[in-house]
Formats: sequence, structure tokens, C-alpha cells
Amino acid sequence: KCPFIKEEDREKLFKTFWNDISWSERRTYVSTLCTIQPTKVNTIGNNDSRRKGTIKYFLKIENEVLPVCKKMFLQTLDLKEWSVRNWISNSCNGSGITISLDHQKNISKVGRKPNKNKGMIKFFDNLPKLPSHYCRSNTNKLYLESFFESKVSVFKAYVASLQGDETAVSKTEFYSEFQKRNLALYSPKKDLCDLCEGFKYGNITQDVYDVHQKKKKMDARDAKNLEKQLAINNSNEHVSLTMDVQAVKLAPFIRASSMYYKTKLCVHNYTIFNQSTADVCYYLWDETNGGDGCGYQNRNIVVSNALLKFSIDHKVTITQNFLEKGHTQMEVDSVHHTIEMRLRKREIHLPTDYINVCRDARIKTPYRIIEVWIGHAYTSFIWGLVLFWGREKDDM
Repeated sequence: KCPFIKEEDREKLFKTFWNDISWSERRTYVSTLCTIQPTKVNTIGNNDSRRKGTIKYFLKIENEVLPVCKKMFLQTLDLKEWSVRNWISNSCNGSGITISLDHQKNISKVGRKPNKNKGMIKFFDNLPKLPSHYCRSNTNKLYLESFFESKVSVFKAYVASLQGDETAVSKTEFYSEFQKRNLALYSPKKDLCDLCEGFKYGNITQDVYDVHQKKKKMDARDAKNLEKQLAINNSNEHVSLTMDVQAVKLAPFIRASSMYYKTKLCVHNYTIFNQSTADVCYYLWDETNGGDGCGYQNRNIVVSNALLKFSIDHKVTITQNFLEKGHTQMEVDSVHHTIEMRLRKREIHLPTDYINVCRDARIKTPYRIIEVWIGHAYTSFIWGLVLFWGREKDDM
């Protein structure tokens, strides 16, 4: 009956077969449309022939089962002969239970395991994570806290968190979701606090560690959060800013190994993040206009005295706070992460190329990029260099 089957009917069968039913139902469906007839004549004798029978193929067109050739059957359902033979041999008697394809049209493949996926997604969302803001080569990773020893321990914690009639997904599906979320088990050593790690291995006393934890939480983070809340509630009189420098960039920056430059230009930056409005000022300059720090004794003296001059000129009060060493995560780090993601697979030929990349890093409310040259900050830095405390009493 192959010539009587329309191409539209074959296409409809193909789409229904691959889109509307599960894998196990496909095997059963094929078994219902194929029958094995025993051989009529045994030419070898003593029943030693490996051929046990002949497979007859059928296609169901509008509730009518039509016999077709093997080629028509395999091409219509896009199957291989060995798959069909294997499914038939594994069925009970060569013909399984009849499946109504029309009944399966409303079945969604995505929604077959709602309880399983829901429990897994909820578990991953509730896991405590730490973004790596300082390991620049892996800024897209989220690191789980250190009480997980391996992926197996994470999976066991997931199984233990299930409640009621929730069923656990397989390890393969769980690990696949783990990979999609860019999760990792251990924080890189760059992100670890030296004092906390020293206490972990018994090199730091409990008293020193307790003071360190108090400075980290109560004196630093709580103060930052309080300033942020004041800025949100009263933005007209109070402004809270976090600021930091990003890793030094190089120009040119080309990934092709065949391109080699004997000398590259360093590009520095200084980022200011407004905690109440999320506005960003990103200062950018190359090493021909200055470095990224001041030398010798107190590295903060120039910035502090520049802020003092601004406070005197504009009659405002400026409070400068510093986070505890080893725990300096701030909102401004998210800017550096966004820029790092934008720079992936991008080539930089000139220092000015960084301007467009950084400006377009955030689509909504783009960053404000300010290109700095030595004359911009000359007055403030001269004030900072002149106004400093000497080594002797009353020196200035």
C-alpha cells in the first residue's frame, strides 16, 4: 500500500512520533505496527537456521492500518533497522499494547517530571553561594561553601532535602544542572582570608580570630549596610559610594598565538559605585598618564587628602571606611564582573577600545566612562602630596 500513502500523512506520523510521545511509548508503538511471521519453508533442516521469521511492517493512517515495505516504514519514522529489530525482540510477543497517538498530543515532554525538577531547582536556589570577584579568570563561577566535600555530598544533601511525595532526579540530570549553573565546590585560594585560613589550621589563636570576625561583620559590613540604607532612605542629603580598582588591562590584547608584541601598554581604572542609585563612574587611563597607586609609606594619603580638599571646597562631610582585609567584597565588584564577561572573546588593539567595551557592558543604564589624563587630577594630587604628616612631631 506504499503508493497510496500521502506525503502529508507520513510527515504527520513523523512529527507525532518524535514530539508527542515518550521514548518507551515509541518502542511500544513500533512493536504494535510490526509482526513476526514464522518462515514457511526450512531449507537447512533440523531447525538450525538463524532466521526465525519475517517482519511485516504497517503504518496507521487515519485509524486504518496499511501494510508497507520496510524502507517506507523506516524512512517515515526515521528509524534504523537494528533499532526496530531490537525493540521487537524485547517485546513480549512481537506485538505490544496499542497506543493512540491522538491521545498523546497534549502531553508535554518538559512537564513529565514537574515534582522532580521543582525540588531540584528549589535546592539549587537555596544553596549558599559565593561569587569569585578576585579570581579574574573564573568570574563566571559561583562557589559553594566549604562544607561540601564533593558533588556526591551535594547530591546526598539534595536527596535529604526532599519532602513529601517529591522524587529525586537521577545523578546525571543533577550533575547536568550543576554544570549549567556554573557552580564549583571550592573557592580559589585568591579569595581566602589569610587570617581565617591560619585559624583553620591552628596557627591563629581564638582571641585574635574573634577580633577579626568582629571587625569583619560588625565594624565593616554592618557599617557599610547602614550607610547604604541611609543613602536609599535620604538620597538628597546622604550618598554612599563603594570604590575599587580592577585588575590591570593590557593593550593590545589579542588571543591569536601568532601575534606577538614585545611591549604592551598597561591600562588602569578606578571604579565608583553609587549604592543607592546603582550609577557607575568608571575612570580609565593608560600608563602614559599615570599609575594606579602612590608609593612608599601610606598608600591612602593622596586619596584621603584629595577628599579633604573636596570636603573643604564644597562644605560637605566625607567619611572614609575600609573593609577588613580578606573580606573586601563590595557592590562595586559586580561592575568588574560585568566588564570581564563583556571582554570575553573580544580583541583590544588600542587603549581607547576599552572605552566602548566598558560603556556597553551594562545595556540598561550604561556605565559612565571618564577618560583621565594627567591634567585632570593634578590639582587634587598636588594638594594630597603637600598636605601630609611628617615623621617628627609638628611636621607637616
